[in-house]
Amino acid sequence: MSCPTCDHTMPLLGRMREDPVFICPRCGTICIRITKDGGGFEDQIHVPKLVERCREFENDLHTSAVDAEVLPDFWVTRGIAEAINKPENRK
Repeated sequence: MSCPTCDHTMPLLGRMREDPVFICPRCGTICIRITKDGGGFEDQIHVPKLVERCREFENDLHTSAVDAEVLPDFWVTRGIAEAINKPENRK
């Protein structure tokens, strides 16, 4: 199946009860495909917080006049630095 977040191919991770669970190796989105009574299915999509933070960061870059000096501040205030690095490796 295609990832609803980034369109990458999502392999089957396993099953939760009888429902298949897919994960995107690119962005980390998880999809649980819930089988409905009477046929069909419903996807429960779980987008990682890091993806949301990066989207906010990208939106800030496109909607405001940001110069190179404040970019590190945006990176930190959006919580991206803490989500991708251990405390001792954060700048």
